[in-house]
Amino acid sequence: MLGATPGRCTRRQGVIVLAVEILFTTLLLLAILGVTWFGGYVVYRLYSDQR
Repeated sequence: MLGATPGRCTRRQGVIVLAVEILFTTLLLLAILGVTWFGGYVVYRLYSDQR
């Protein structure tokens, strides 16, 4: 913002930063869950195909 003091964050900017942080944290958790599920599925298929 033009009138904002450098190094200080307005309330609106703080809300936007918090929303973006929540969004990317959620995306990170979804990616972790997806990779974990896929890894487990691959291990399951490897062992189930040996029977």
